[in-house]
Formats: sequence, C-alpha cells, structure tokens
Amino acid sequence: MTISELTEAEKRHLSKLEINSGYRLACQAHIKQNVVIVVPPESRIGERKIQVAGLERYVPLSPLVKKVHMVLAKPTLSDVRPDFERLIDHLTDTINFEDLDIDYDL
Repeated sequence: MTISELTEAEKRHLSKLEINSGYRLACQAHIKQNVVIVVPPESRIGERKIQVAGLERYVPLSPLVKKVHMVLAKPTLSDVRPDFERLIDHLTDTINFEDLDIDYDL
C-alpha cells in the first residue's frame, strides 16, 4: 500500500462518497511510496470562497499572557529590596496579582 490506512479523524470528517472517491486529509495521510496526488478543483486557490452566512457568537477573550506597563521606583538607601520583590509588590498593589513566583534562572 502506498498510503497509510484511513485514520479516525478522516472517517469523522469525510463523507462515505469522498472516502469511496479516494479523498484523504493531507494532514492525516502518510505517504509510503511514490504517488500521484490530485487536488480537487474545489480545493484549489483559483476561486476563493467566502462565508457570507452563518452563526455568530460572542467569544470572550481571556489570554494567559497580558501586557502590563509599569514604572517602578528606583532603589534608594532606605529601600534596598531586590527588583523582583519590588515588581511583585507593584503588581499586587496595582492589579491584584497574588502568589507570583519566578524561576531562579530568570
């Protein structure tokens, strides 16, 4: 056989007609020997398809990383804390971050 067997993903996403016509998902098929691949006309770039109708739903964004602009006070003789401690204190006071930790190597 020149191509791997159908995967479960292909069985879920392709119709029986597509499977019987020899369609495969490029991201799932593993080629084992030389083969000829034909890209169907509906999948070619020649004509672009735009979805003009469908369901729209609100998706709240909640990224794990967020940019925070801070200006820390410079160390003084009366405040000799390390930068990390001053950073943690500032984050706790301004945006209520708690239990922050940093890798020692960083």
